[in-house]
Amino acid sequence: MAIGSSTPQSDENALPTLRVTFAYEGNQVRVVSRQAVDMRAAPSDPVYDYQGQSGHWFEVHDASGRVIYRRNTHDLMPVDVEAPSGDPERPFTRAKTERRGTFVLTIPNVSQAQSIVLFASPEDDARKAAREIGRFTLRGAEPKGSR
Repeated sequence: MAIGSSTPQSDENALPTLRVTFAYEGNQVRVVSRQAVDMRAAPSDPVYDYQGQSGHWFEVHDASGRVIYRRNTHDLMPVDVEAPSGDPERPFTRAKTERRGTFVLTIPNVSQAQSIVLFASPEDDARKAAREIGRFTLRGAEPKGSR
């Protein structure tokens, strides 16, 4: 069973949570910090039957590579943002971003959690199947990820 996918827990039984902060510049992603926090991680999304789908999500894997936790996300490293256009007929437009920033993921802090894997659809076609864009070890040194 996936972590957090059962019925809601009371606060006394909440699993410890790990807050992982990432930084990215261009297509390079790296973990900048890991911190145990007193909060409840969101429940896992399904950990099966989603392969080949488009979108953005991250997975937490155990030592054997099995997915034990998964969360759908928005685009964590957007290439553009919504901005005012100045045109009253079309008040908003899309503007390119600098491709640099940070994002934070929270996961259950359990001993089985060995790595976080990020997935995203290609930037040029959000309808295409998501692919792995970064893999990061939770226990020890992290390799650099790329998009």
